[in-house]
Amino acid sequence: MVNPPNRLRIKRSQAWILMLVWFFVVMLVGSLTFVFLLWVLSPPSGAPGNQPGIADVDTTPTPTLTPTPFVPPPPIEDPANGGSTPGASPSEFVPAAPPPPAWDRDRFAYGIELRLEFIPEQTLDMVDQIELSWVKQQIRWEFYERSEGQIEWDLLDAYFAALDGRNKYVLLSFNAAPDWAVAEPVDGAESPPEDAEDLARFIGAMLLRYPGQIHAVEVWNEPNLAREWTSPEGLSADDYVDLLATASETVRTIDPSIIVISAGLSPTGVDDGVRAIEDTRYLQDMIAAGALDHVDCVGVHHNGFNLPPDVAWDDDLTDDAAVFQGPFTDPHPSWSFESTISGANQIVQDAGSNTPLCVTEFGWATAEDMDGSPTDAYAFALDNTLDEQAEWIVEAFNSLRDRPYVQMAFLFNLDFSPKVGGDPQEDTALYSLLTPNGGPRPAFEALRDMPKFD
Repeated sequence: MVNPPNRLRIKRSQAWILMLVWFFVVMLVGSLTFVFLLWVLSPPSGAPGNQPGIADVDTTPTPTLTPTPFVPPPPIEDPANGGSTPGASPSEFVPAAPPPPAWDRDRFAYGIELRLEFIPEQTLDMVDQIELSWVKQQIRWEFYERSEGQIEWDLLDAYFAALDGRNKYVLLSFNAAPDWAVAEPVDGAESPPEDAEDLARFIGAMLLRYPGQIHAVEVWNEPNLAREWTSPEGLSADDYVDLLATASETVRTIDPSIIVISAGLSPTGVDDGVRAIEDTRYLQDMIAAGALDHVDCVGVHHNGFNLPPDVAWDDDLTDDAAVFQGPFTDPHPSWSFESTISGANQIVQDAGSNTPLCVTEFGWATAEDMDGSPTDAYAFALDNTLDEQAEWIVEAFNSLRDRPYVQMAFLFNLDFSPKVGGDPQEDTALYSLLTPNGGPRPAFEALRDMPKFD
């Protein structure tokens, strides 16, 4: 019988040690293998040239971004009179440069109206060329607060970003209520708000967002015309003064240094109470309703027509060659720049007040370098040459500066022509200092070269 081979004999304790070593070796190798495979299949996100694999893609739905709604804060208490003004948003716009110092109201202010919503930096470069201290921008309320309480700040922020560091003083003229604020909206019409507090809140929001950067506020535009004041109650100086008083209280509570200006009225011989109320009568009615208690300056407008600035309405002029015969065949103070300015001052003086005038819109229209013709309502632009436009603008500025009762004057306008396509059917183009293609008209150069003593 053959004996079996000898077997290696291992003690029980040694067997347990070998098993534990084997177990840890297997776990270590397995772990390293797993880490290696994970690194190969899913390299670190910071590795150069990494492209996300399926595991890297975030499948969480992207949230829809919506503008933060504007929520008016509590009213701002005015300890001076125990009253309050509607709340407004805190300032969120921080300029890089400090605003200019408060305007000295003993200085005459030279200004011009712009359309800053188009290429604002280039527009302000041109203002720098003509060396005017003040700029005017009309704020059509309906464009900025389309939904109640939700103000769209982007475009307004762009205005003030462009103005930052330019050392310019700013007049904002507010008009055109949004439909939600109007009692009975009418398509194509501009209407006042049903509640004056709505406009005051909107103005207050702007003043708090841009502190120290708004220096004058004009409350509405030509409310003596139905096209600017379509209301179930019709044209009313009393209703306008209610709007003015509410807005003025807000402005004065937030920043008393801001100049509050009543709406410039449209010079008109129409006085039917439906389409228009003649500007001198409307101003008298405003004063009777207490307007002078709420303003620092009385707004005045004039659009020049086809008369030089020094001609009074009753100078008995004739011009058989003129296309537009209104001033010659139907004389009236509204045709005359001179008569409108001096007449407005006389009305204020007759009321026992020395409140100054702010001419927030004046100018002369010409169609000389336009292709096509203006509408019949602006046929007088066919009578004025480019050289006359230039000459009369300079004469008007000098005349206004020399009147102690005029505090500021704003030319209409710098740049509307290229920005409305140079269309002579668009009346604002006719007053522009720029040609339809954006070049300077003679009036631009004359204004640039005009000595300014402000």
